[in-house]
Amino acid sequence: MFEVADSLNYTKYKKKVQATAGTISVIQWYTREQEINDLYYLSIRWGVEKRLRENNYEIQNVFSYDEFDYNKKIDGIIAIGKYSSSQISNLKSLHIPLVVVDSDTMRYEISCVITDFDSSVFKTVSHFISNGHKRIGMIAGQEKTTDNENICDERELSFKKYMSINKLLNPEYIFKGPFNIDSGYDLMNKAIKKLGRNLPTAFFVASDELAVGAIRALEEQHISVPDRVSIIGFNGSAIDQYLSPSLSTIDVDKKEMGADAVDLLLKLKNKKLKHPVKLTIGTKLLLRESSNSLKNEGY
Repeated sequence: MFEVADSLNYTKYKKKVQATAGTISVIQWYTREQEINDLYYLSIRWGVEKRLRENNYEIQNVFSYDEFDYNKKIDGIIAIGKYSSSQISNLKSLHIPLVVVDSDTMRYEISCVITDFDSSVFKTVSHFISNGHKRIGMIAGQEKTTDNENICDERELSFKKYMSINKLLNPEYIFKGPFNIDSGYDLMNKAIKKLGRNLPTAFFVASDELAVGAIRALEEQHISVPDRVSIIGFNGSAIDQYLSPSLSTIDVDKKEMGADAVDLLLKLKNKKLKHPVKLTIGTKLLLRESSNSLKNEGY
C-alpha cells in the first residue's frame, strides 16, 4: 500500500552512456524486503540515487550492512539508517569519503544528515496543548542495529522532555514496539485495554505506519478519530492524504535528505571541507482529519 502510493512520485532515470565520475556504495541498513515496507528509508535511497545519477556516478547498492564488501574498490559511501559504534568504526577505517543519513555520527567525526526530531516533537506537543489536550500519549518505536545494539529514539526523548516541561508527562501513556502497521494496531489495543476511559485524548505516533495500525484499532473499538482521540504521525507519505480519516503528520523531506547527503559526500571527496559537518533538515506539521481540538472536556 505505502510502496505503491509513493512510487507514483518516483521517476526512474535512464543511465547515460558516458564515462562515469566513479562508484559510490549506498548502504541501506535494511534488507530489500524490509525496505519495501518502510517508505521512509526507501525514499531516502531514491533521493540519494537520483542525485548520484545527476552527477554521473555508478551506484553499488548494498542491502543490510552485513552484505557490504570491504574489499571492493569504491570512491565513497553513503550509509542510510542506524549503525552500531563498531559498524561505524569499521566503515571509517576505510579512509574514504563517508556520509551517514538518519543517524547523528558527529561523535565519531563522521559527516551526517539528520531530521530535526526535537523541533518536530515540540510542534506536535504544542499543537495538542493549544487545542485543549492534556492527556497526551505516545506510540513509540523500538529498533536495534543489525548487530543487536539498542537504538534510542530521539522522538521519545523529546516527547518526554516537552511533556515534562508542561507538567503533563504520564509514563503510563507511552507504548513502545516495532515500527510497522501491525505493531501500531497491537499497541493501541493494549492502550485501550489498559487505560479504558482514561485513554488519552491525543496520541503522537512515531511513524505513519504505526499510526495506520493505531487508527484501525481505535475504529474497531468504535472510538472516534478525531472526536475522541486525535492522532498525529511522523514521516509523511503520499498515501496519508488518501486514508480515512486522512492522516495528520510531521512531514519529512526524505528525498532532500538523500540529495543533501550526496552533495555533502562530493564536498568531502573534493576536499572542500576541513571538518565533519552535520546537516539538520527541518520538518512541517501537516494537519488533516485525524487530529482536532478537544471536543469534550469530560474525556
